[in-house]
Amino acid sequence: TVNTIFQDYEVDVLVISASDSKCLKQEFDLVIAYGNIKENICTHMILLEGPLFSKEYLTLNSIPTNIENYEGLPVIFKNSGESYFKKNVGDKFIVNIDIIQTSFFFLTCYEEYIIDEYDMYGRFNINKSTLYKYKLLNRPIVNESIQWFVDTLNVKYNFNIKKKNLWGDKNFQVLLSHDIDVVSKYLTFLREIRLQLSILLIDRKPIEVLKRIKGYIATELLKIDKDPCDTFNMILDLEKSRGYKSSFYFMTDGKGYSPTSKKVKDIMKQITYANNEVGFHPGLGTADDEGLFNKELLTFKKELAGKGRIGIRQHYLSFNAQKTWLIQEKHGIYYDTTLCFPEQAGFKCGYCLPYKPYDLKSNRIIDVWEIPLIVMDGSLMQYMNLDFDGSVEYIKKLIEKVEIHKGIFVLLWHNSAISKEYNIYSRDIFQWFYDYIKNCNCDVTSGEDIISKYEKSI
Repeated sequence: TVNTIFQDYEVDVLVISASDSKCLKQEFDLVIAYGNIKENICTHMILLEGPLFSKEYLTLNSIPTNIENYEGLPVIFKNSGESYFKKNVGDKFIVNIDIIQTSFFFLTCYEEYIIDEYDMYGRFNINKSTLYKYKLLNRPIVNESIQWFVDTLNVKYNFNIKKKNLWGDKNFQVLLSHDIDVVSKYLTFLREIRLQLSILLIDRKPIEVLKRIKGYIATELLKIDKDPCDTFNMILDLEKSRGYKSSFYFMTDGKGYSPTSKKVKDIMKQITYANNEVGFHPGLGTADDEGLFNKELLTFKKELAGKGRIGIRQHYLSFNAQKTWLIQEKHGIYYDTTLCFPEQAGFKCGYCLPYKPYDLKSNRIIDVWEIPLIVMDGSLMQYMNLDFDGSVEYIKKLIEKVEIHKGIFVLLWHNSAISKEYNIYSRDIFQWFYDYIKNCNCDVTSGEDIISKYEKSI
């Protein structure tokens, strides 16, 4: 956790046990003792330990039930036996805001590991989320906690610890991404007939069947209407005209389309020709089923993406804290960008930079980069029920927070969610965003490019 906290700052950090510190010969600008220190040890500062790593660790009793505030910062963990947040005691400076546990708790998806409550799509119950309950999903509080701590060190010890130059002359990054759940509204002829019979006989919606037949004839047979899901030319033209690159995540479960079809192959050629990234979009059930994940991944490698570094996002934002990262790691995934609650856009893990997750069971770092997702189209217009002005205002506030921390603003906009058939505001919000970020001091590129740059900068 300490290494993750400081990897974005221009500072050298060495983590050692207290017993080993007595054997060190070298001098340090600052020595911080972490824990509930009682004895007089040779240190400049003491960071008091909260209750997370107590005998209640990995139990429901370790989930925080009270959040205090100090200097505008939500305090998730502190030593409850002490009433202060920071003070001087003799020659030592004591801080009672445990940023170690705060970072660890959210970056590991700790509460999802402990509380086994998932919906039918394998998504954690947002009502059990600490950040949701305390209305903090719109704040990257892990980034805020780290920056508060660094600012405290700078003021107290007259340091000048700064963020690394992560992105060259740019303030932040934008990852444009598109999950390809379908490539067209209508299926192949036989599958379309089966679907319409299902809508008629099982769902008992004859009017919807009539509308779909009419649309199928106009779009697929007469070619007088444009397929509302076939927005690939529009996306690529829009991005090319602005100098953007993006990531397209394709499925191979065969439910929405066949990865071997000529239509899909042609779309893939367009995307790769434009120098965009083709990523993997594992289907429903793969977040906790390694066999199913591997089956779909093998198809992806064979049909779509060769053997390069693979970035992914799980379908429906399905994610299991105990299994998903480990499955991804075992099969060589380069990065994941799934972490986000569909019900509310924001910072599900309180963080807006890449990081390597941690396996709570085996106590080790997981070799997959996580780039937390921040905004999904459906979150704004379906779950949050925002109109154009509400969506624009909400997105702007999230971008402001990302820029403060030199982070990554990750946007998911499905190719099937751009038309006004999906939502009357969708196309306008999509185009507004592409125009808005053009005037921001940011790079707009793919997930693979972002992680490649990030690895070099740290």
